[in-house]
Amino acid sequence: MVSFDCEFVSMKFSRHIILRFIIAGLVLACFGPGASAAQQKQLQETPGPISAFSRLSIMNQAHKIHQFEVELADRPDLRAQGLMFRRHMTDTRGMLFLFDRSRVVNMWMKNTYLPLDIIFIDRSGRIVHIARNTVPETLDIVSSQSPVISALEVNAGLTQRLGIAVGDMIQHEIFPVLK
Repeated sequence: MVSFDCEFVSMKFSRHIILRFIIAGLVLACFGPGASAAQQKQLQETPGPISAFSRLSIMNQAHKIHQFEVELADRPDLRAQGLMFRRHMTDTRGMLFLFDRSRVVNMWMKNTYLPLDIIFIDRSGRIVHIARNTVPETLDIVSSQSPVISALEVNAGLTQRLGIAVGDMIQHEIFPVLK
């Protein structure tokens, strides 16, 4: 999953043009003439964690706590890479995106092979929106629909199976700092 910032929602045509340039740039950077065939193949076949894992908990409204080990994508390059090219992720893992400021976030699934549930989180750690069962390998926009500071990606269907819903609270070391 990749995130990008688009302040002017009404400029849909311009977003798509900008999106195409961004994707072309990422493709050239990763797979351009400077990257050997072996490097390209390794990136696609064995993408690993982009950061060390940290513990994250979700407490649902029934006070049940679900534990995850998450990678933190807190820099533009890490957010751009996201879970691209991953072929497997256990149900106890995920990726936590931390954005520079609270804003409406738009994401897409280009080069993301796993179907995901994307949990959008406000500054207090409260879940404000869940995009369930996102479609892999598309440029369809997945929006937070309201300002968020973070997004958590987990395997598709997991939020429904665990009873995770809007209003549930995320517990992670980044949230006390953000309040």
